[in-house]
Amino acid sequence: MNQLKSFFLLSIWGLLGLTLHSNAQTLNDYPWVNSLIDQQNCCFNAQVQLYSFGMFDFIYIANDVDCAGQGGTLYAGDGTLWCMSTPGIDCVSFYNFNYEGDLYSCNQSSEINLLGLYPWLSGLVNEADCCANKTISLYENNLGHQFLLVSPDPTCSTANEKWYLSTGQLFCEGPPNNNCVSLYGFTNMEIVATWNCGDGGGQDTPPLAEGVDITLRNTLQNPGEPEVTYPSLFGLADDAFDEFATLSNTDIEFATALAQPGTPFGDISGLYNIDFTETSIEFTLLPDETDPFWIQQFEVFPDGKFDRYYFTFSEPHNITSGASNDTSVNLIVASETVIVVEISAGYNFNPGTSFFISLNMAEDLTNEEKARAFNEGLINGDPSVIKWIRNDYIQHNLGVPTGKAPIAGFYGGQPTGITVDIHRSFEVGDYVFAQTTLGGTWGEFFGSNTDNILYEVWRFEDGFAVEHWDNIVAVVDDMDGTTQTDGVTTPAIDLELTDANNALLEEMAQTLFVNGDWTNVSTYFDLDNYVQHSVGAGPDGAFLATLEGQTGVSFYDEVKFIHTLGNFGLVMSQGPDITGQDPDGIYAYYDLFRMDNGKIVEHWDAIQLIPPPDQWAHNNGKW
Repeated sequence: MNQLKSFFLLSIWGLLGLTLHSNAQTLNDYPWVNSLIDQQNCCFNAQVQLYSFGMFDFIYIANDVDCAGQGGTLYAGDGTLWCMSTPGIDCVSFYNFNYEGDLYSCNQSSEINLLGLYPWLSGLVNEADCCANKTISLYENNLGHQFLLVSPDPTCSTANEKWYLSTGQLFCEGPPNNNCVSLYGFTNMEIVATWNCGDGGGQDTPPLAEGVDITLRNTLQNPGEPEVTYPSLFGLADDAFDEFATLSNTDIEFATALAQPGTPFGDISGLYNIDFTETSIEFTLLPDETDPFWIQQFEVFPDGKFDRYYFTFSEPHNITSGASNDTSVNLIVASETVIVVEISAGYNFNPGTSFFISLNMAEDLTNEEKARAFNEGLINGDPSVIKWIRNDYIQHNLGVPTGKAPIAGFYGGQPTGITVDIHRSFEVGDYVFAQTTLGGTWGEFFGSNTDNILYEVWRFEDGFAVEHWDNIVAVVDDMDGTTQTDGVTTPAIDLELTDANNALLEEMAQTLFVNGDWTNVSTYFDLDNYVQHSVGAGPDGAFLATLEGQTGVSFYDEVKFIHTLGNFGLVMSQGPDITGQDPDGIYAYYDLFRMDNGKIVEHWDAIQLIPPPDQWAHNNGKW
C-alpha cells in the first residue's frame, strides 16, 4: 500500500511535467535524455522507450536485465521524474501505457556520435574528402576493450586501414584485410557503431535554441570613465530600459532597440535592429543624418570607448565564441547564460553601419589544435580560425601591428598560394609552440621567394589566443648532413619527465650559454648521439666537444622563457650576434631541444635580429 501511495504522489506531482503526445520517434526530440544515459555503461540504460498515455508522452529508461536487474525509470516528456520501478511494481505495466517505439538502444550504431564521443577523430577525418576515411567503425571485445578502425574508400584511395586505441593512439596500420585483424584477434570483435563520411557524424546542437527568452541591457564606457548603464545616463535604475524578446529564426527580436519615449531629451528613436538566429546575431544601425538625437553621437569610436550589449538567456546557451565581420566588434562569453557584444575603438558609428557575428558552439579542440589551425588556415585563407583570436591580441612580431585586425587580413576566404608544413608542436599549460615551414607566396610577403621557418609561441586564455611571439628564418638548402627541420618529431613522449627535463634546460642554458662555463658539457649533452640542425654547426656534437672545459664563452645575455613538454623543450633567449652578420646587433634566439635519458640529444634553432625600436610596428617589444 505504501508503494502504491508513493506512485500516486509521484503521479500528482508529475502532472506538472506532462508533454502532449506527438509523432516524434527520435531521441533528438528529447534532448534532456542525453544527460541521463551513459553509452559506455549499458546496464542502467539499455534502452530508451517512448510510451503514450492518452495524449501525453512518457520516456522509459530501461535497465539491462542481465546486469542491472529488472525495472527502470519513467519520465514525463519534458524530463520530469515520474516513476521508479521496483521489484514489486513496474512503472510501465502499472500505468498500462501504449508502447510507441524504441528511441535508443545502448551501443547501437545508429545512435552513437563517434566524432562527439572521440573528439580526437576530428583531427584525422576529412568530411570534405571521404576517400581516405570512408567509414569509422568502433569495435569492442568481450573484455570491454575498444578500438576504432578508420577505413579508406578503395575506389578512390590507396590509403591503408588504421586501427586506433580508444584514446587516439595509432595501434596498427596496413592494407585492407591486413595482419592487424589476425595478429590482434580483431576477428572476434563486434562492431558497436559505424560513422559514414558525409553523414555529418550525428546531430549537432546549435549555439542557441529557438524559443529561448532573451533580455537585453546596454552599457556605455567613455575614455577614462567607468562603465555605466544606458538608463543611468538619465538618472534612472539600471534595469529601466531592459528589453525582452523570444528567439525566432524568422522575426527580428529587438526591432528599434534602444528606442525610449519620454526621456529628458524627448522621444529617442530606435538605434539598431538586432536580429538573432540559432547561429548568428546581426546589428543594423537605423538612424540617419536627419535623426534628432543620434546624429549628435555619430563618430568613429576613439580608444577607450566601449558600447556593450548584454544578452541574458533564460536557458544555458551553447556558445563558446563568435566571429565578427567587423574587427572593432568582439563577442564575450560571460557565463553559460550571458553573452556580451562589445563595440570598441575604430567602430564606424555612422549611418549605414551594420555588422554580423557568427556564433560558434562548443568544440572539443585543444589550444594546440587551434594554434595549428591558425597556420593551416593560411592555405585557403580560412576565416573561421580567427574566431579563436581575441580582439586584444598582443603581438610580439615587431613587423606586424598588434591586435586581431592585422591577423584577420591573412584570412580572406580565398586560396593564398601559401604552403604549410608543421613539423613539431606541443602544448604546455596556456602556451603552445609550433615549428612550421611556410612556402609559396609566403616568401613574397617577406620580399623574396625564399621559404621561411617559423618558431611560434601562443598564449591562450579561456580558449582564445591572446598573445604571440615568433622568430622567422629563411630555409637554407646547403646544410651539412641534416636540414633545419628534419629529425625526430612530436608528439612528445616521456611526459612524466617534463619537470626534470625543464630543470635540465634551465641549468644548461644558464651555466653554458649565459655564464659561459663549458667545463662539463657532457653533463648536459650526449655528444656521442647528438644530432645538430643549426646552420653552420655541423650535423653532430663535434662543435660542442671543442668547447668542453672552456670558460668565458657565453652566447646569451639572458634567458626569457622555457617551455618544456616531455622530451621536447624550447629555450627563448636574447644575446649578441653569433652569426657574424651584425656585430652590434641584439638577437633573439629560439632553441628547440630533444632530451633522452637525462641529456640533450637533438637541437634545432632560429636566430633573428631584433631591429631598433623606431622600426617596430608596436610598443609590445620582442618579449
